[in-house]
Amino acid sequence: KDKTYVIDLESKDFDAYLRLLDKKGKQLAEDDDGGGDLNSQIVHAATETGDHQIVATSLDGMNGKFTLKVRELKLKGEAKARKLGKDGLDVNDEIAQKDATDVGKLTKVVSVHLKAGQAYLFDIESEDFDCHLFVFDAKSKLLGQDLAKVTLAPTTDGVHHLVVKSFDGQLGKFDLKIREFTLKGEAKARELGKNGLAI
Repeated sequence: KDKTYVIDLESKDFDAYLRLLDKKGKQLAEDDDGGGDLNSQIVHAATETGDHQIVATSLDGMNGKFTLKVRELKLKGEAKARKLGKDGLDVNDEIAQKDATDVGKLTKVVSVHLKAGQAYLFDIESEDFDCHLFVFDAKSKLLGQDLAKVTLAPTTDGVHHLVVKSFDGQLGKFDLKIREFTLKGEAKARELGKNGLAI
């Protein structure tokens, strides 16, 4: 519980496909090409301690040899964490061939100070590669992930680590924007009648 794990399935013989299930067989995560090329990768924060099932399978119906690796994530952040100004934070950087973190190859970490209870919008863009963004707390616990935008409110003050990953194995520049997020609702909230509400 509260640990984040990286699960990699690699094969030169077939298109790798990963599934992660709890002990009762409920699916927790799945992935096709997250490990680059035709390999699969799942990054998962466990919500309970106990046995889990990993299903290593072939998406293209071919068979053959594979390597399955499972490890606890131990993320190393930047030497000095960045701070958000009144307009947030813009990070213009790039993924190079040598860039790697404990998440894997072609990844780069950005460390930032965040406040507990404050919602943030993390927005990643690149014209050079397909982006995948992960948000971790200081103890490498996964808080959220997505291909373009992540919205979340941390539960602890302090340093958090964002990992930018090249999903398609390409190199190039990226633009990461971090903003405090406040949602303004309608002036008057709608009410459900006895038959519900249709909008």
